[in-house]
Amino acid sequence: MPPEEQARSALARCVGDVERFRDETWTASPLLHRNPGEQSFEDLLSLAAIDELVSGTALRLPAFRLVQDGKPLDVRSFTRRMRIGGKLVEDVADPARVHALVGSGATLVLQALQRYWPPLTAFCRALERVLGHAVQANAYLTP
Repeated sequence: MPPEEQARSALARCVGDVERFRDETWTASPLLHRNPGEQSFEDLLSLAAIDELVSGTALRLPAFRLVQDGKPLDVRSFTRRMRIGGKLVEDVADPARVHALVGSGATLVLQALQRYWPPLTAFCRALERVLGHAVQANAYLTP
């Protein structure tokens, strides 16, 4: 698919009718677009992908944070030290602690996913091409 068509397709997934969005909504009002029966966004980020990021990578601050009852949790409650290339790094996600805190009601916030999760990198770049504006992708996992 040509880049222009990819960009338009990415925007259509988010807003539905691209022309209507451009003419009636862009810069004028918020839009809630539901996609009943249409393609979900699981190809961009799924629960399995979130688990991979938390458990299978060295996810570091500030790429993620945890909040509960509207307040950020102390980073020491969900991070650990790890040696990477002989260097001690202190702000790496501790998967067991993150899972336990989310299980007890905390919200996991993944910030700026377009910088480190390839499916969202490509999707956000396509949106940027069609919108002519920077795009950031955050995800919120709330139990």
